[in-house]
Amino acid sequence: MLDNSISSAASPRSNRNPQAGTGNNAGRLGKELWTDGNEGDPIALYAGFNEQDEARFIVERIEQGIRDGLSRSEIAILYRSNAQSRVLEEALLRSGIPYRI
Repeated sequence: MLDNSISSAASPRSNRNPQAGTGNNAGRLGKELWTDGNEGDPIALYAGFNEQDEARFIVERIEQGIRDGLSRSEIAILYRSNAQSRVLEEALLRSGIPYRI
């Protein structure tokens, strides 16, 4: 069931046009992504100035979510490359947000 989006629990609306992010790779096998979740918030795009700015933005969004009542167990950070993890870990440590890899 790899075509069912794992993001559907957190933000089902992110599945509204999932092919938009995968359709530009000519070597990728096609698939139709779907979710059986309800419609959620629209996808928001943030273009960080650098990796520290991206990490700061992520930490701020996590802190806001927690203030708004989101459980820490409902939060996940997905990244494309292991190289991104160090800056994210450092930002989480500085802010005192517990995390698990």
